[in-house]
Amino acid sequence: MNESKRVAVVSPAADGHFRDRRVVLIGGTSGIGAAIGERFAALGASVIVAGLRSREIPPRWKFVSREVPRTDMGWEVDAQGLYDVLSRVWRDYGPLPLYVTENGAAYADEVAADGTVADPLRVEYLDSHFRTAHRASPMA
Repeated sequence: MNESKRVAVVSPAADGHFRDRRVVLIGGTSGIGAAIGERFAALGASVIVAGLRSREIPPRWKFVSREVPRTDMGWEVDAQGLYDVLSRVWRDYGPLPLYVTENGAAYADEVAADGTVADPLRVEYLDSHFRTAHRASPMA
């Protein structure tokens, strides 16, 4: 597996306001994700960043990884995560309209001689996520 695509865990500071607390950030290790992670770590939180490593990281960060399929960009393909989020929202707040506004998969587009693109991985990704969202819905 590519070393740049892992999950980073930041150890808590020795003393801080967020000691014994965990903060989970979904994103990468650059930009706002890095700034937020560093701030919470400085306050004593155990910060978990699930995403892509796009820069050198502090030595105290430890990398772990799940063995799941990934897109060509390194993002996990895990429809169960969508099920878990939708189920929890509906369980905690009741059936209400929800809109998933960002859900896709980046794979290489190889154009055949006839101009078509065979895209079985992206079709499989979308199919599994649509079926999972339907299965999670209390209105199904």
